[in-house]
Amino acid sequence: MVKIDGSTFCEAEYIPVFLREVLSGKTSLELINYEELDPESLVFEGSVAEDATNPHVLYSAKNGKLLLKGYRLYRRDNPEVLFLRYLSHYNVAPRLVASYSAGGVPLGILVEYIEGGIDPGAPLYSSAKETLAAQSITGLDWNILKSIGKAVSIFHNAMLECMEEWCKPSYIDTQDISVWRARMKHYLNEIAGVIPSTWLEILNLSLQKYSKRFETFLDTYKIRIHQDLHFSQMIYKPTGKIYIVDFEGEPGRPPEYNTVLEPALRDIASIARGASYISFYAVKDYYGLSLEDTVKVFQERERPAKQLNEWAQEVLEKIVEEYLRTLSKRLTPTTSPAEALELVFPWMVERALYEAYYEKKYRIQNVAVAISTLLSIINGK
Repeated sequence: MVKIDGSTFCEAEYIPVFLREVLSGKTSLELINYEELDPESLVFEGSVAEDATNPHVLYSAKNGKLLLKGYRLYRRDNPEVLFLRYLSHYNVAPRLVASYSAGGVPLGILVEYIEGGIDPGAPLYSSAKETLAAQSITGLDWNILKSIGKAVSIFHNAMLECMEEWCKPSYIDTQDISVWRARMKHYLNEIAGVIPSTWLEILNLSLQKYSKRFETFLDTYKIRIHQDLHFSQMIYKPTGKIYIVDFEGEPGRPPEYNTVLEPALRDIASIARGASYISFYAVKDYYGLSLEDTVKVFQERERPAKQLNEWAQEVLEKIVEEYLRTLSKRLTPTTSPAEALELVFPWMVERALYEAYYEKKYRIQNVAVAISTLLSIINGK
C-alpha cells in the first residue's frame, strides 16, 4: 500500500490506468524513462508469476511485450534498477524500459518481457525425479547447464568492470573475512533455538573448519554480486540463452550486509543450494513423503539423499566447468574446476545458514529443509 498525491493505492500495478498515469508524468512519482514509450499504446494482458511476492503484470506495446514489476518491500538500497541499467549492454538481463520511485525509494520497474522462456529449475526437477526412478543420473540437459555457466560468467565479468560508486570492485582483505565469519555466526546463533543440539554441534564445527578456506580469497577481487542467484532467478530460452532476473538481493539479509561486495563464487554457492532444494523436494514428491520424513532421509543420508547429492554435484560441476572457461582470472584464486568447487563449499555453508535464518522468520518448518540438505553433504565428506 502506498500514498500518491493524497490517494492510497493497494495492488495498484494490476490496474492499467496506474501505469499509464505513472508513465505520463502526471503523478508526483519520480519517473525515469530509458526508452521512448507512448503510455496510451499499452495494452493490459494480465498478471504473470502469481506465486511471486512482488506483483508482475504483462503489457503489450509497440516495441514488444513489457513486464511491470512492483516492489512490496520498500528499500532505499534496492539495487535492481542500478543492475539493470548497468547491464543493459551485456545482453544478460532483461532490457530496462522505465523505473519509478517515491522519495528516492524504488517502487517498480518496467522491463522487456522474455517470451518463450522457462525456469531452468523445472527441467532440473524432472531430471532429479528421473534419477530417482532410474537409480542413476539421467535426464540432465547439458545445454541448460552450460548456458547457466556462460551467463553467470558474463554477468560477473561485467560487474568486475563496473566503476560506479555502488559497484566498484576492490581487493578482498582480512576484514572481509572477519565480516563473513561474523555473519555466519550471527545466522547460526539466530537458529540455534529451533534445531537439534546435535545439528548445532556439527554446524559449529563446520563453520570453524570450512571458513578457513575464505583466506584463499585474499587479494582477489570482490564485486557486487546478485546474492540470491538460484534457478528461479533465471529465464532459459531453447536457443541456449539465459537471462538473469530479480536483482533485489537476498530478501532476508541483515541491512548492514545488503550493499557489501563479495566474491563471485558466492553466487555459484547460491546456485548449488538451489540444486539442494530441488533434490529435497524431488525426494519428497517422488516418494510421497511428508516434509518431516524427507528431512530424515537427508539427515540419515539414506539412498535417495545420496543419489541426489551425486546428481546435484554433477549439475554444479557442469555449470562451474563452463563458468570458469571465460571468467576473469582476477575473480577467482583458481582456474581448476575441482579447486573452485572446494572454494564454493564454505559459501554453501554460509548460504544454507542464511536460508535457515530466513526460513525461521517466515516458514519455520523449512529450517529443517535448509539444514538437513547441508548436513547430508557435510556428513558425506
